[in-house]
Amino acid sequence: MASLPLGALAGGAAGGLFDSKSDASREPAPTGESSSPVGPGTFDLLDATAEGAVGDGLFDNTDVLRSILDSASGRMRVYLPPGTYLISDSLRLPESTVLVGAGGASTTIRLSDSTDRPFVLASQADNISLSGLLFDGGEQSTTAVSLQIDGCHDVLIETCTFVRMKNAVHVYSSQARKSSRVSVRRNLFTEITDFAIRVSEGAEHVLVTENTIQDVAKAEAPSPAGVYVRGSYTTVSGNTVLSSSDTGVLVAGAEAQHFLIKDNTLLTRQVGVFVGSGARTGVVADNIIASERDFGIHLFDREGRPVDCIVQGNIIENCGKTGIQVEGVSEFSLLGNSIANPGRRLDQKREWRCGVAIGSTAGGAAARFIISGNLITSAPGEDAMEHAIYLASANGHVEVMSNVLRGARGDAVLLNVDVDEPYYIDTIDSIVTSRRFSRQVT
Repeated sequence: MASLPLGALAGGAAGGLFDSKSDASREPAPTGESSSPVGPGTFDLLDATAEGAVGDGLFDNTDVLRSILDSASGRMRVYLPPGTYLISDSLRLPESTVLVGAGGASTTIRLSDSTDRPFVLASQADNISLSGLLFDGGEQSTTAVSLQIDGCHDVLIETCTFVRMKNAVHVYSSQARKSSRVSVRRNLFTEITDFAIRVSEGAEHVLVTENTIQDVAKAEAPSPAGVYVRGSYTTVSGNTVLSSSDTGVLVAGAEAQHFLIKDNTLLTRQVGVFVGSGARTGVVADNIIASERDFGIHLFDREGRPVDCIVQGNIIENCGKTGIQVEGVSEFSLLGNSIANPGRRLDQKREWRCGVAIGSTAGGAAARFIISGNLITSAPGEDAMEHAIYLASANGHVEVMSNVLRGARGDAVLLNVDVDEPYYIDTIDSIVTSRRFSRQVT
């Protein structure tokens, strides 16, 4: 069966995802992989305990570590042997800092209780590498306790553990100079509040990969998340979120452009992946998602803006509500996703208990989209999925075809709105199309 080219759906807009490849191979480039010249083996190793640092969990190492890092900057790697190194104030990282621990949980830098400070801060400093350390934020009351990367280039944070922190790793820019080429990889996060990894405005080319986020609880953020993306050219790949009180990966804001969310395992209470509120031009692909109470993937924009996003090859299972919920956005493709047993919360309205549901917001209805090649099923006896595909809103340039749909309580495809031309909708029982669309199909 012929299909309308993605470029035609997008109106041929130059530079959008829809005028090029239609699969997940289109990835933001370059990634956030650090090109820093600072790394293991580059410098001689300096044992911090030989310079006065004490890892007994009692001695205040603030001044000692500051002095060691300043003197070693650009010349030596600073090594912290196993132990707990207490600090009572923020630890500022100078240019070309390489700080390494013994790995695992054996080398801990702990912030004193009731300090309420940012913990570790790198500001306008490049070529920084942190590895093999455990950062313990202690018992704090108000301030976000985090490792802050502010306006830095070429930063590597790997094989570290973050415990009792809020916005544990925060990449941003408070001034004109952006943070760029930052890699956060193979770290462990536990006892985290609001966000484990936050990529804010002013950050670009950030790579978040192979991290394990054990739990994220809500403190002040409206929607806590394992990874929160508001910067541009961000890749989030190969991560595991074992528990989040709200969202696994949240992508939002007008600066959140050219993103790739791929190969993650996301087990959440609310939404697996959220994309919207101005975010656009990206790929959400090959993720494994389970949401206890809400949507697997949620595309949303209150103002009805285009999202220019490909959602492809995701496995979404046992969601409390709809597998993929789309509201008020245009220019998107849902391709080759597998959605099993959605809508398990039988107390929810029917448009929230579907495989895929397309709706509107105050900004307008969905438009210019493709839903094709998806497998949407509800197992016998589940009796939860109301419709496999539910179209409550659509403004035209719509293609729904070649999906495998099984086990819906009602119509497999429910068209609950008059769709503007052009459109082509395969409801399994029949094909609903417009003359104008037919002329475009070759």
